[in-house]
Amino acid sequence: PTILDDFGLDAALQVLTDGFSKRTGLNVKYKNDFGARLPDQTETSLYRIAQESFTNVARHSQATEVEVNVARQTHSVVMDIRDNGKGIDLTERRTKPGLGLVGIETRARGCGGTVKIDSKPGKGLRIEVTCPIAQ
Repeated sequence: PTILDDFGLDAALQVLTDGFSKRTGLNVKYKNDFGARLPDQTETSLYRIAQESFTNVARHSQATEVEVNVARQTHSVVMDIRDNGKGIDLTERRTKPGLGLVGIETRARGCGGTVKIDSKPGKGLRIEVTCPIAQ
């Protein structure tokens, strides 16, 4: 999106989270402790991961609340997305992966990063993406 190109990840995620909250009626909390610009590929990957995460929340989670946090670690940026929905059985996911989570993992690798997915049935879902920051 143009806002991502013109104003960066923080502005684009703010618009994305606000729009998602208005469309779905879900309470979305957004916090960004890392306001600097990142390489284009990293910003695009993180933005698309957030989009896909929101799509999964809307389609599958039955959540009432979503939190998105972006923060800097020493040599990386971390985006943490969590919901309070029904969660998934991660052992089942390994045998029948959904395209949404596979896409998230692929996009994380595209920025040279990693993704951790944590969930238990009835306990929501957490996706943590870590992308390195070019030195």
